[in-house]
Amino acid sequence: MAGKTTSVRSLAGKLGGDVCAPEEIDGRTLYFDWLDYTGGLFEGRRIRCQIVSVPGQATLASRRRRLLESADAVVFVSDSTADAVEQTSHYVSGLQRVLAAVHGPPVGIVVQANKRDRQDAVSLPDFNARLEDAGSRAAVIESIATAGVGIREAFVFAVRLALDRVRELMRVQHLTVGDPAIDSPEALLNDMRSNEGEALSFAAIAGLKHTKLSEVRAASLAETSLSEAIQAEATPPISIGPAVPVWPQENRAPELPNATLPGGMIWPPVEGRVTLHEIAGSNVELRQEANGDWCADIEGKWLLQSPAAATFAELQPGRDAILNWARMHSACQKLFNGTRCIVLAPDGQGGYRLWQVVASARALRGQIEFAMRIGFGSMVSSLHDAAQQLIRAHRDWVSDASSLPISLATVSESYGVPRFVGLMPFPTPSGLRQAGDWPSVLAADLQSRLDDIRGLRDEFLRDDPSQSLIPRNLRSDPASDVVEKFLLSI
Repeated sequence: MAGKTTSVRSLAGKLGGDVCAPEEIDGRTLYFDWLDYTGGLFEGRRIRCQIVSVPGQATLASRRRRLLESADAVVFVSDSTADAVEQTSHYVSGLQRVLAAVHGPPVGIVVQANKRDRQDAVSLPDFNARLEDAGSRAAVIESIATAGVGIREAFVFAVRLALDRVRELMRVQHLTVGDPAIDSPEALLNDMRSNEGEALSFAAIAGLKHTKLSEVRAASLAETSLSEAIQAEATPPISIGPAVPVWPQENRAPELPNATLPGGMIWPPVEGRVTLHEIAGSNVELRQEANGDWCADIEGKWLLQSPAAATFAELQPGRDAILNWARMHSACQKLFNGTRCIVLAPDGQGGYRLWQVVASARALRGQIEFAMRIGFGSMVSSLHDAAQQLIRAHRDWVSDASSLPISLATVSESYGVPRFVGLMPFPTPSGLRQAGDWPSVLAADLQSRLDDIRGLRDEFLRDDPSQSLIPRNLRSDPASDVVEKFLLSI
């Protein structure tokens, strides 16, 4: 009762078509609601959207799962009132687990936070926080289905996610070619019933209406909506002008990337678009570093950065650059900790700029600084763990990611394994990384805290200057030698 059928019927009004519902009781869907729309071009082909709602009742989970397994994008219509939010986060987590088992590129999820006109509707930040606490990531769009508010926006974003998935299927040559096996609501109902072992009653579907292209009004709002979703697929988002020196001309801040960019300009194609939608409502204050990079810390959750060199006067060099950068990201995927995406976006000054968005995570340096508040022993233990992770990262990453910078600010630890949490270098350097002088690396990375570290060290040695700086349980390994040399050298 969250508003799925109401949403589909509202969308049908905007599409100019009819919804077909094989069976329902007291307004509750037993099989599905079906809406069919064709319009627009993608890669030179007509786009046909089969929009199918699923039954929400727990007893009909098998029917719901069967429909979800064939989806290219899912709009999860959620009751966003206070009493329903906990259930919503639980259901979205379950939905993600189901979709994770679907073969091929990820299936994008749009959470349509419905019933926003209710007085007991939770605030959008609280709604997002509950999803995050449950480990869910999805694009959230507010709606009032009974008034038709937000339905179009959720539909357009879902189409974009579906096109992202289709493009990726085409790229890896896994897109099914030919007429679909299920091409009408009658065929779908037949398939579902036969798989449930039920006899098909033709009388039950005799009166079903099927929305055909000829029945759709040419000037419908849906055609406009679909055009918004695919317009950028056919043409560049801005005209390509002559070469423009983007930086440091007037030190003007570039335009920020957004979730409406065409496919091929966001990596990874589905999760990346969801990430951009997630940060779209945030207050972003760009700053320019001394080296020309543009950076922002977004509400402590994301790092946004565009290297000074990652700017292009024309689109094609930018496309080549994002492709090369995406290849490096793919090669390093197993080393990352947390979500990240890369984007090629118009800069608002006649050119294009590459961006990377990285989920914030506490690196080794942050762990050391926290340990320093406790005392010398805790700091030494944290320094030892950090040195171990730096050594392991160098040993394990050379063959996979020789260009990743290894430092206290770029490496984190996850279940005893080093993970890269820093910004990817651009352009990609070549050549194998040499083993570091790890005591010097620690000193350089902790330069601003050396006075505090010396103070803790001297206080520890005050009563007995001859005592060992390294406790017995940490001695006799390479990391303990690194820490001892570091503490004696500062």
